Amino acid sequence: MFNLSAVYQLPFGPGQRYLSAPDLARSILGAWTRSTIATTQTGLPFNVTINRSKCVRAGDYAVSGEMRPDYVAGVPLTPPDGSTPDDWINAAAFAAPANQTFGDLGRNIFRAPGITDVDFAPAKDVSFSERMHLRFRADVFNILNRAQYGGPNAVLGQTNFGVITTPISSYATGRGAPREFQRSAKLSF
Repeated sequence: MFNLSAVYQLPFGPGQRYLSAPDLARSILGAWTRSTIATTQTGLPFNVTINRSKCVRAGDYAVSGEMRPDYVAGVPLTPPDGSTPDDWINAAAFAAPANQTFGDLGRNIFRAPGITDVDFAPAKDVSFSERMHLRFRADVFNILNRAQYGGPNAVLGQTNFGVITTPISSYATGRGAPREFQRSAKLSF
């Protein structure tokens, strides 16, 4: 995971390099701040499994659930044309274990899509007196409006195996949500 946070005050307005003298241009262009938070991380690991009913093991005849399949040596885990949300895992890389054996596929062998999010916030300060200030701020979350995908269906043998059908988050706000705008004003006195 990599996080970057930056705040930059534009060099215009009172006490700054440009437009420091009182006039209309300073009132409009001065006292602006820009802030950005960017986050990127690799996807979370997950297991590829197979339904136990497809591979009977000694002592498991009455047990349902999932277990790991066998890995087919030499076959890549990703599809030949690369992973896409409609085809994230190469199904040809796995096989059902022989009867009464465990699968040899390792734990957390695959990763879900990575996450990248950039938030941006311009702010404007307005002074009415030495002690009274008003700050206008606009926040844009996920400014790139990048889709943030969840993990794929990783149960071998199901019709949608390897297909991503959900976003990373189903919440209305927060990490992984679509682009959002928020405005605020803060009066300090």
